[in-house]
Amino acid sequence: LWPHLEGFYGNAWKKMQTAQSLYDHKFPWLREQVPEGMDIHEPSTASSIIDHFRDNVRVQNILPVRDDWGTSQEARNKKALLLRLDKYVLDKFREQGPVDPFTQVVFDMSLRGAAAWQIGYDARRWPEAPEALSGNVKKLWLQERGMRFPLWLRPIDPMQVAPAPGYEFPMPWCVTKREMTSYEAAELYPQYRPPERRKPATVVAILELWSAPDYDSGDKGVHKVVVDNQLVVERENPFGVVPIVYEFSGMGRIDENSDPASLAVNMLEKATSELIAEARIKTNADAIWQFTAWPRLMTTEDPRSVKIQWDMSAGGILRVTGLGPDNRPQWLEQPQVDAAMWNFLPMVLKSIEK
Repeated sequence: LWPHLEGFYGNAWKKMQTAQSLYDHKFPWLREQVPEGMDIHEPSTASSIIDHFRDNVRVQNILPVRDDWGTSQEARNKKALLLRLDKYVLDKFREQGPVDPFTQVVFDMSLRGAAAWQIGYDARRWPEAPEALSGNVKKLWLQERGMRFPLWLRPIDPMQVAPAPGYEFPMPWCVTKREMTSYEAAELYPQYRPPERRKPATVVAILELWSAPDYDSGDKGVHKVVVDNQLVVERENPFGVVPIVYEFSGMGRIDENSDPASLAVNMLEKATSELIAEARIKTNADAIWQFTAWPRLMTTEDPRSVKIQWDMSAGGILRVTGLGPDNRPQWLEQPQVDAAMWNFLPMVLKSIEK
């Protein structure tokens, strides 16, 4: 199933990878165009666009909303109580994970063009009371357990999530893929048995399938986990729904081919060409300026001895066969920054700003 989903979501994931490369100041497209030994100038324009947007979208004080239950005082009291519960749950979700799930959703929507959450229940945080407890001791134990919060909400990279193609809410099924070391997988899933001679640091793939119940057919839904091609979990869906939320950014549209790439539109997509052109122009100009500041010396002698004799740090010493009648060392004439190229850069930056 996963290879088919990779084919369906492949174009969308490719765009996400391109945006991630731009954000990380990586320009693999220019590596083949730049001579070996030359550095690529990596502009921070792409990361500035995303970070500026993320810094201006505040999610620290999310207020839940509920419809009115009625006009009576009892209905208003119930609504107020449920809103307090909603706020408590949202605050707990924010406190539990290593990152704020709501902040990452804003980040993923702008950089990936989509975002995903997964909600779950950790039974270890809500154990049954030991039979040996009774009376006030058991009451205190239950009060202490009541301070715990067994639910969790975690953001998932949209590049690791493959919902049912063309789904409409509620989601009928969804597959996720993640990677971890063989040792970590064995710790998380004791049923997993690593093959012989498998090193603990070897990275393995974990596929997880969730399907929703179909009440018309009586299907109760399923939850399966496959680690390194081993089925380690197979059970009925305990939640009654697929515990994953997947949404696109809203900057795209549905096309005639139902390609998710047309929906997963990120903030860098329309300026990708300009961002690459900016890096190319600045790389060329930076290389020329470096050779101007540290010119290369031409000589007919051994470059190592010339460097010691002259006691200077030229950008490079080139050994040539002849330099005129006296064979005196000469500075290599450097190319100048082309005015047309330099004038084109403001046009590129202006296009990005739009």
